[in-house]
Amino acid sequence: MLSPVEGYKAWYYYDAAKSADRTGALYPYYLFTKEAVLLYDYSVTECICIRDAAIINAMRSAYERAIERSTPLTVEFKRFGRMYEYLDTAYNACPSIDCSKQFSAESVVSERYIERYMPEQFRESAISHLKAVKAAAKDTKRVEYISMDGLRLFAEEGEFVEFPKGLFDTLEIKDRAECLRAVLKGLGKRFKIVDTRTVPIISDWHINLIEDKALILRQYGSMRCCIIEEMNIVSAFTDALNSLGFTQCFVPEEEAARSLKELIDELEEKR
Repeated sequence: MLSPVEGYKAWYYYDAAKSADRTGALYPYYLFTKEAVLLYDYSVTECICIRDAAIINAMRSAYERAIERSTPLTVEFKRFGRMYEYLDTAYNACPSIDCSKQFSAESVVSERYIERYMPEQFRESAISHLKAVKAAAKDTKRVEYISMDGLRLFAEEGEFVEFPKGLFDTLEIKDRAECLRAVLKGLGKRFKIVDTRTVPIISDWHINLIEDKALILRQYGSMRCCIIEEMNIVSAFTDALNSLGFTQCFVPEEEAARSLKELIDELEEKR
């Protein structure tokens, strides 16, 4: 789905008939190449290669009919401002849950940070987005599941891992401490520290779920952003991420607060 291969695009469609991987279809998955069709079994451990032109043409015809009732599985934004435009609209709609090793910049920074640390050509879009996020936060619930390792990395390096190099300069120590104090203030409500021994957090992607609307995947170190609006997938993630609140997967709030205060004190000593 997120393959970097040029021209690769996933599609999603419903079948009118009920189906199951393990019954009725011995090879339920297939892959077209320029000269052949590969049929895979349900476990994707065995495949059959078909090179007969007549069969390939028939299968391509069936595939094209399926595409007619399909929609793209993902929407990708490669332009900085366009991604923010989408997020501004999405945040106004529904509660959201973020899951990433580090808190998002928009949740802790002010316009001063953007003026101080971002290149001039991006400031207007970033400030507009920040205002939209702050306004939406007054009316909708947003929670971020983050890791202590991500907080330590931020304290040490002073960088927001969600941005490519050069898009947001390294923060001064006093500003790192200020960001961590914002996390501490919102601990238990806006921010929850995941016990990564129980629930690992993906280190290279920021998962942003807009409940009942979209699943947004942002790749660290780039502005690549994939949007999934297929409701079956969005609902599955909504149920999964909301269910974490009923498990013992978070660091106790007192312990998390103590660790955060230690990080802040360490930064203050370096000033």
